[in-house]
Amino acid sequence: MRHKKLQTALYAVLVLLPLLWVLCILFCNGFKFELSILQPVWNDEIGWYNQVAAVIEYGKPLGYYGYNGTHAQIGTWGAWGIAPLLPYAAFGKIFGWGLSSMALANIFFLCLAMLLLVIMTRPSVTQTLWLILLYSCSFITIGYSLTSMSEGLRYSLAVILTGALLWLERCTREKKRFSRRELCGCIAFALFLFYAIQVYLVFVLVVPVYCWYIFRKVQFDNADRKKQILLFSGKIVAITAVTGVVTVIANRLVTSVCAPYVDSTITTIFKQISENGIYHGLCFFLENFMQNLRTADLFSILSVSSDTYGVLSWFFINYLVILFILLFDLIRKRRQLKENRSYCYEAAFFMTGFLIGYCALYTGQEWTLCRGINTGLIMALIYLSFVKKENLKILILLMTVFEITSVWGYYSSMADERFAASQNENIIEEEKAALAEVIELDVNAEPWENTVATYGDVDFRYLALPAGYGSNYMLDLEINKTAGYAVITQGEEYTGEMKNKLEEEGHKVLLEDEYFVVLKNERQRSYEE
Repeated sequence: MRHKKLQTALYAVLVLLPLLWVLCILFCNGFKFELSILQPVWNDEIGWYNQVAAVIEYGKPLGYYGYNGTHAQIGTWGAWGIAPLLPYAAFGKIFGWGLSSMALANIFFLCLAMLLLVIMTRPSVTQTLWLILLYSCSFITIGYSLTSMSEGLRYSLAVILTGALLWLERCTREKKRFSRRELCGCIAFALFLFYAIQVYLVFVLVVPVYCWYIFRKVQFDNADRKKQILLFSGKIVAITAVTGVVTVIANRLVTSVCAPYVDSTITTIFKQISENGIYHGLCFFLENFMQNLRTADLFSILSVSSDTYGVLSWFFINYLVILFILLFDLIRKRRQLKENRSYCYEAAFFMTGFLIGYCALYTGQEWTLCRGINTGLIMALIYLSFVKKENLKILILLMTVFEITSVWGYYSSMADERFAASQNENIIEEEKAALAEVIELDVNAEPWENTVATYGDVDFRYLALPAGYGSNYMLDLEINKTAGYAVITQGEEYTGEMKNKLEEEGHKVLLEDEYFVVLKNERQRSYEE
């Protein structure tokens, strides 16, 4: 009875752990338990927040989201399409949508993911303790759970997918057929996996593991070695084919509903191969891969006063150390590892796959790289919680202890940014009322009429723009002649110059205050008439 109560208590701690960590960070930084201060700060956060607000209000952005005049082939959504927006929109419909709602949704999704993990895996007391400790080591996961970025959803999906894989592995250990309940679970898993890939294309790495577990049911009774080799080869071919087909279909669907920012690395590689041959394509891949790896400056680990407090260097070094130890252990003890007793293969596969896959599919800055491959680390840490690799897990804990000064600086910086942003609520509300009078959105109009061409840095002021507008970020400061409105951030060195250029191109100034210059595209209107 006492053991049962302890296990239930640990389950509760694990499920609430994402919330408890956020509350701890806020309290230790002097903000008590004020979850309402978790408001969007960065330009990406503001873009996510405004798109979700549009989906809640109108079912979609009424104008085009994009960059330098681009937009999605289908729909009006931004660079990540519609799939990541839907869970946040559902959260907003149920609980309401305020400035802190997206961060609250991230915390909720992570707690829900932990609950589903417990239901699917039923971890023992020891395994639950390791899950609690290793989640606490995943400091990028904890840090991004304070933000209005979509990483909270991605990390939640990673937890759920790993839990589902652990459930599936247990279901396929025996040769007997699937029960009806297990078969329904496999179908539901496949559908959920396809959705997850739409949110984050690198989740396609789950497909071969899913297929490998399913195909374990296909066995020859009393087969000789030749038949076993033939069956194994057939499984590998089938897994490769299924993964390839799913990747192509998912990529087509994702790219059709996303506004292009720049060509993805994988698109450029295919272009290189088609135009210059396989050799040049592989050379480009290796060059880009190494360039992405170099984005994390390992030497900044020596400076806790740097902008990132050395946190990315710590993370990247930890990631590489854990991966190296895993791979070394697999090679050294490969004959001792039983497939049904060890998840080390899967942990190493996901860490390697996300590292290579992310560098192949995306090109980003150091933060982009680290928060991307952190998804693979989450999946690996969950797998490691279920194996008897105490020495490795203790090493992970020790590495986190060594980096705590840089990590806590990262947490404190994140909390301070949120608090500073929360002080602007009155400004946002006042500006929102002013902008609502000049930017008129029409649900029956063409998307370009409801699109705002944005010139200048995006900050908290852009939370004041009306829900439903489409924001086309003119990064190159070229004049967008198609968008119905133009907004210039006040105070930029080019604000006056851009205002004059837009007026010369047929735009009329509607509002000029201390935050924005808002113009309407009269030329676009005359074309329509």
